[in-house]
Amino acid sequence: MLDFRQAFSDLFTEISEMVWLHARIRAAKIPTWIFSNTNDWAVTHIRERFPFFANFDGYFLSYQLGIMKPHAGIYEAAERTTGCCGGEILYIDDSAENAAAGVARGWRTIQHISPDQTILQTERILFG
Repeated sequence: MLDFRQAFSDLFTEISEMVWLHARIRAAKIPTWIFSNTNDWAVTHIRERFPFFANFDGYFLSYQLGIMKPHAGIYEAAERTTGCCGGEILYIDDSAENAAAGVARGWRTIQHISPDQTILQTERILFG
């Protein structure tokens, strides 16, 4: 079991450009949240290996909420907790299906395809 857990956890790598983008957003005093379909193993591994993960205002983790994206309930939980809705939310997700669920709620949504593309779109939206 430990070998499987280690192999599964080793799938995660840090994307330095995205860590930089997150730091830029935080420096602008814009709240940031993790919104992830994940499990306890992955989160434990990420917390241990990647310090940037501690620098978010909060976390919406499917395994804790008992619901996964793209189900509307997890998006509703994010809106309730943050007190934001519609165009007040910038949402970045690599899944087309999950991104579409954000669009359906009126969120400003970026489907992450590459760091360069995501950074460019995010900077246009947040910093003009």
